[in-house]
Amino acid sequence: MVRLPDPRTAYALLIGASEFDDSSYYQPLPSCQASAERLAELMGTDGVMWRLPLDHINVLIGRVSADEARAALDEVCGKPDLKFLLVCVSCHGRRYDETAGPPGLHLALSGSRAHLPGTHWHFSEIERMLTTPPMKNKHILLVVDACEADGLAMGRRNGQSSGGDSGRTTVDQLSVPGVVVLTATKYRTVAWPQWPNTSWTAFLGALITSITEGIDGPDRILSAKQIFYEVRRRIGHEDPKHLVIPEPGAWGEDFAEIPLCDNTAWEQPRPHSGPTGPEGSDVLDADGCFASIRAADSGGRGGSIVGIIQLFCGSPRTAIAEKAVLASMLSSSEFHEYLDDVYTASCASQTPAEITAFVHNLHQMELRDGVRLLHGMKAHDHPGLLAVDVYEDLAGSACAECRATAGILAALVVSDPGLAAEAVAVWR
Repeated sequence: MVRLPDPRTAYALLIGASEFDDSSYYQPLPSCQASAERLAELMGTDGVMWRLPLDHINVLIGRVSADEARAALDEVCGKPDLKFLLVCVSCHGRRYDETAGPPGLHLALSGSRAHLPGTHWHFSEIERMLTTPPMKNKHILLVVDACEADGLAMGRRNGQSSGGDSGRTTVDQLSVPGVVVLTATKYRTVAWPQWPNTSWTAFLGALITSITEGIDGPDRILSAKQIFYEVRRRIGHEDPKHLVIPEPGAWGEDFAEIPLCDNTAWEQPRPHSGPTGPEGSDVLDADGCFASIRAADSGGRGGSIVGIIQLFCGSPRTAIAEKAVLASMLSSSEFHEYLDDVYTASCASQTPAEITAFVHNLHQMELRDGVRLLHGMKAHDHPGLLAVDVYEDLAGSACAECRATAGILAALVVSDPGLAAEAVAVWR
């Protein structure tokens, strides 16, 4: 089951610079401060993100100097128990002509002077701090909410081009494993300072809204990748032609593996009605089915238990999630010997997509059993072909545990004399 990071080993640094000394060039940005403050609430113990204790969240808002930002990042990178890190920097951003300053993004903090590049926080400094040897194998999400924050592809020194545009660079995923960068702008343009009807910046406003409203679907926990795609969708819906709000950017291969927040839109489906058990009682959900199993057991009717399970798990009116719940209840009870019957009845006459959904729901119940899954699929007329289809669905899942199950399933299929010939012929 995908879980949020352990709050004891996760940290957040949130920077929202809203006041600037060089007021002739850098206007105040109250939305940067408001966005950082709201993210801090969502990251806290009462929020829907990592639920971090207060001393694991460092929030720098209002007047923030470049030295303060550097020191704060250096401090959090030095935490001995650090495993997950979220860094968000919201401020002005600019680029310089090669004759005026070093290339790359310069983040303007409160003391920055537009005509003095050295007074800014250069992105390369952040890159170096996040890619030192002690940061290896950490899960790091860096959110840059600033103008002209395009091309922040860590590892760009390798010069790998993207999209046929030799003037742009893209991430070398192997150069900085574990680092994911989300940016307010995919291309070199101005980041819009306000998300409609809120006090947040456009990019962080879309991010905050996506986190708080969730995404309809089967996932209880949403990854950084899922949230980013939702942010992009919301921005496109709000500004279809991106005439005002620019398209955001994402860099890094591991952001699907960074669990970011609870899915507030997730609801476990529960059927309105279910099959009628052998004793004539309506089985409405997993709880009702389990109660019927207990009643049948007290009467010494083991055969009836199998019938109850077959009727419940084989009914098209029973939600897939309820079958997984029943499996979980049986596995931790004295009726665990009937777990094979749940797998068999849940896989019989089901499509590969339905079986994949069943497997995914089993992960939510912390159940992982490739052997039982394969045994259940043998109830089909062509179990080898079915196994291939289910394997492909699992292998293409956004869920890491489903993809792992795909590998287990493949190994079991090719080692099964009754399935191997049929399945391997398809794979070849």
